Amino acid sequence: MEQFRNGDRVNVDWSVLGEPFSGTITGQDYSRRLVLVHADGAGNVWCPCSRCSMVDGVKHDEGKRMPRLLPPQALGAIVDVLTFGARKYSPDNWRKVPDARDRYTDAMLRHILAWMGGEANDAESGYPHLAHAGCCLLFLLQVELEDVRRGDC
Repeated sequence: MEQFRNGDRVNVDWSVLGEPFSGTITGQDYSRRLVLVHADGAGNVWCPCSRCSMVDGVKHDEGKRMPRLLPPQALGAIVDVLTFGARKYSPDNWRKVPDARDRYTDAMLRHILAWMGGEANDAESGYPHLAHAGCCLLFLLQVELEDVRRGDC
């Protein structure tokens, strides 16, 4: 195999493109593939797929959800409330509660009102009222989404 060095001018026939490529070697990436600068004069790093560069890793995830945007501490507080409820009642007990919409709406509003009144934490659990309210909101949202999926609303 021919050895190339930085600064060497090369002509490459990329079979995926079906046309020759001319450029300058600027280095090698982590997998020892050549990193080329296209001869278009713009100095762009060039790759046969035209969607990526050979320098950077590629993950084609445009348009996908970005769960990293979820606030981790807030989620942790809600998980603490869920764990408290699972130990007090049973895991997923909230799914079995009759009149769940009305009862979790009331519970959510009670926790919000307590927080608005200056009470940070629930007296029984010791967890933040807003975490309890968030938990109730998630229950309500899940019930709503499941109803929409089934066509019940």
